[in-house]
Amino acid sequence: MHLNKSDLNKNIAENNRMTGNDYLKSIAYSNLADEKIQNEVQEILANSEISSQNINIFFQSVNYYNKKTENKDLIKSGFVNSQNINLIYDEAKIQIGVLVSEKNGKLLFIEKLAFQQPYQVLKFNNRAELNDYLMNK
Repeated sequence: MHLNKSDLNKNIAENNRMTGNDYLKSIAYSNLADEKIQNEVQEILANSEISSQNINIFFQSVNYYNKKTENKDLIKSGFVNSQNINLIYDEAKIQIGVLVSEKNGKLLFIEKLAFQQPYQVLKFNNRAELNDYLMNK
């Protein structure tokens, strides 16, 4: 799926109309497409006592997806403000997410929304922000 800026603005407006709030404006978002972010997430997962074998398997899957899709329409590097990437998802197809705490107390939520959707990672300052994201999605 290719979205231009006009499509993104329409999706943002539609999501805001549907939810009636701006709960996503301060969430940091990434598709795990670059080595720096992958290393950061690997470190956070390891600090959360997730086995290196499971971490490696997870990133094999992430990299397989990214390679097969040629990283099209992904955030190429770093985190961006989620206000700029707010897509509309088919909630009936949403799959799974994993929540881990960073050393600084922030929360990292890694999710795979659907088979055809990219992996994504979001950073939250606290559980209230996470709750708002999950409940208003």
